[in-house]
Amino acid sequence: MKRTVKVPGKFREIFAKAQEVVGAYFSTKVEDAARGMIDIGGQRYILIRAASMSVEFFEIAKRLYANKSEEEALSLARGLLFDLAHAIGSADAKIFAQKMNLKDPITKLSAGPIHFAHSGWALVDILPESNPTPDEDYFLIYDHPYSFEAHAWREVGKKPDFPVCVMNAGYSSGWCEESFGVSLVAAEILCQAKGDSHCRFIMAHPDRIAGNIDAYLLKNPEIGKIVDSVEISRFFQKKKIEDELREKQLRHEIHEREIAETEWQTSEERYRILYEFNPSMYFTVDAQGVVLSVNRSGCEQLGYSAAELVGQSFLNVFFPDDRPDVQRQLASCLQRPMEVVNWESRKIHKDGRLIWSKEMARAVRQTAGRSTIFIVCEDITERKRSEQVQKAIYQISESAQTAINLNQLFRSIHATIGELMPARNFYIALYDLSS
Repeated sequence: MKRTVKVPGKFREIFAKAQEVVGAYFSTKVEDAARGMIDIGGQRYILIRAASMSVEFFEIAKRLYANKSEEEALSLARGLLFDLAHAIGSADAKIFAQKMNLKDPITKLSAGPIHFAHSGWALVDILPESNPTPDEDYFLIYDHPYSFEAHAWREVGKKPDFPVCVMNAGYSSGWCEESFGVSLVAAEILCQAKGDSHCRFIMAHPDRIAGNIDAYLLKNPEIGKIVDSVEISRFFQKKKIEDELREKQLRHEIHEREIAETEWQTSEERYRILYEFNPSMYFTVDAQGVVLSVNRSGCEQLGYSAAELVGQSFLNVFFPDDRPDVQRQLASCLQRPMEVVNWESRKIHKDGRLIWSKEMARAVRQTAGRSTIFIVCEDITERKRSEQVQKAIYQISESAQTAINLNQLFRSIHATIGELMPARNFYIALYDLSS
């Protein structure tokens, strides 16, 4: 039997079984053109030409919404296709699980990609980073080689500047949402139709997907460089579009916004004063870890000017050995927006000395769709130094009690002092006051 899905090793056994079940289901296909029917496993199917649901659908949308900008028309088309595919994927998953008596979420999911391949949507390649769980931590990253949508655009020689596989994203997230019983959406971050090497998707809970995308791009900067923006479809966007405000409501909203803007400007000024003159170090960084702003204390305590820090990687101010952990903590912030993440690490003053600091960070999603991380840093160097000295005193005291001879005691003291200061060539000697 031909392989109809690619999965990491931990899922191979489950998907191999699913391939047999779904393959047997599709082997029952009966085409009866005399009655205009296609039957598979007792379910009626229809064939639809792929391009009519992809590249041609977008052209129709532009004509139908000629009174709107091209971007608005394309956005409407993407929303409609995603919503339709999401609903179809959810319905297919429900019926298929009932018909084949599938109970476990992973087993239900495993049938989806194979059903997807047999029905001509695409091949599915689930990547090892995936962690599908029946809760808001659900995370799936996957490629769709041979996506019918990307193929349709390439066949007519058109190269869009946006990912086109919205039905692939909608159907797969609809199937998985039904299988796991948790709200899910998917977004395409790379698309072969616009010249990328893969059609790659990230699927997650609606409240987590933006942070997961930011975290993935942060961990994979080579991909982050070519991903300009990602549109995240929300289920049944059409309803929101149809509920447009009337002119009277719009005027009222504008008035309310003017009031809110005045209040915001006042509160923003108060925030600026608190930010700038706070004795703690304050940083704001973007999703790639680039410093957007730093307060006066941050500059003074590290010995840099704001111009030397803004626009540079936040990691640059940390001790090299601590940078991987700091990067992981920033990614954790993006994955859990609005939650405070705490850790301790070492920074490097401009003059080279080490500064221990306690970091408290939180990611906030901005109105433009980008994530910003706010970081408060408290200098704990003296506390750390005190802890180290106390530890050294205790170790020396222990050595004085347990050392067999003076040489062993001296070696122990030498090792303990060596941890307190970057010195190796120092000596310990006995001094007799009576001589």
